[in-house]
Amino acid sequence: MSTFKLARMRCQLAGWLGEIRRAYLQMFGIPDYDRYLTHMADHHPELTPLTRREFAAQAIDRRYNGGAGRRCC
Repeated sequence: MSTFKLARMRCQLAGWLGEIRRAYLQMFGIPDYDRYLTHMADHHPELTPLTRREFAAQAIDRRYNGGAGRRCC
């Protein structure tokens, strides 16, 4: 098998694993930081996005403390 085909198969596998990971996280209500960053860049470019740690803390607070804070969109 050529090097090109192996590299292509690895890229496809990585893409599939990424989709499986996103689906798994979504099933259990775990927010996706990368999706959040994309949303912030697309819809709120004037705002500074939260750090990964701040984002995780906010998600935990929303989940276990009755949704404290307002969602932006």
